[in-house]
Amino acid sequence: MTNLSLPRWQAVYAVTANDRAEAEQLAQNLAVEQTIEYPYELVEGTWYADEMTGRIEALEPFNETEWKVTLSYPAEAVQGEFLQLLNMVYGNSSLQIKTRLLDFTLSPELAAEYPGPRYGLNGLRDYWQIPAGPLVMAVLKPIGHSSREFAAMASAFARAGVAVIKDDHSLHNQKFSPFRERVTACVDAVANANAQAGHHTAYLPNITSAGAELIERALCAQELGANGIMVAPALTGWGSVHELANHPDFTLPIVCHPSWSGPMVRGPRPVVSPFVYNGLFPRLAGADSVIVVGGGGRFGVRNDACLASRDGALCAWGNCRPLLPAIGGGMTLDAITELSELYGDDIMYLVGGALFRESPDIEQNTRRFLAGVETIYAHAGNAR
Repeated sequence: MTNLSLPRWQAVYAVTANDRAEAEQLAQNLAVEQTIEYPYELVEGTWYADEMTGRIEALEPFNETEWKVTLSYPAEAVQGEFLQLLNMVYGNSSLQIKTRLLDFTLSPELAAEYPGPRYGLNGLRDYWQIPAGPLVMAVLKPIGHSSREFAAMASAFARAGVAVIKDDHSLHNQKFSPFRERVTACVDAVANANAQAGHHTAYLPNITSAGAELIERALCAQELGANGIMVAPALTGWGSVHELANHPDFTLPIVCHPSWSGPMVRGPRPVVSPFVYNGLFPRLAGADSVIVVGGGGRFGVRNDACLASRDGALCAWGNCRPLLPAIGGGMTLDAITELSELYGDDIMYLVGGALFRESPDIEQNTRRFLAGVETIYAHAGNAR
């Protein structure tokens, strides 16, 4: 067998163990499970054990019940294979009740394969012509409206001056608002409102769908003049996002929605750290922004989870550009007051119900909300 010459890459896990001996055994089991998945005693002392099997690089106490394990893996086992990389970082072991994924880093050769977002944090500001400050994203809802009604709603949001408008994640290709009809109507409505008001509001349709339909809807949205798209990777698979980001004919920004991701990231000890799932995974796949639910909203998410998502989105990580964090799930001005201190300017607030609740005039509601955000950030700037 040929010696593997590329530097290995690493992943970090938490394993639940009563003592170091048990932690070492769990770490060794993890190293085997994530690579050869074969009786180790049958390959011990061979090339398979020395080169292809995961190696324990570090083992240390993590908290009162868990140990932190760092494993290294052969780059050649995942080179050129995005889904195999995800499989090796946390495939079968995601089924183990005593194992959680905390972090991973790529070797230089692997990192070169993943430049990350096409636009990301700074590129989105340029593309959407929003040079500074927080962004507010409005949502077209509830489902059941006609395409014409959604277009009128989008026009009101755009006249008020929100940075971005997106479809609700439940809007697909329903009979009451077919995809192409809705996108055409909303693109035209937003363009007309921008021309009248002098704004640069962007419109993003939801393209979440199965198989080739996802690519078809993305290309359709681009053809019709949308300013980006939204997709839910926990429904479509991260491979679909990676495929779209690398499609030779597709150039729009990609925003990820968190629907169905809860089982992975919720709770005080999530199966996959929000740092990874909401930060590193979307960057690796090539997304430009990721929506997470935030503290102070209706989902009861802890602020430490929000901060982990933020850090995963913005940290220096190989060749991957940082992405734009977006936070939603019941955003109010009170919630934004707190979140502004955690996120600063590099944030997009996803606002839904709050723009409808105050009165039937959603344009005025939105103007007042945007003024409130401006006041919050002005006070925060003065405090700093």
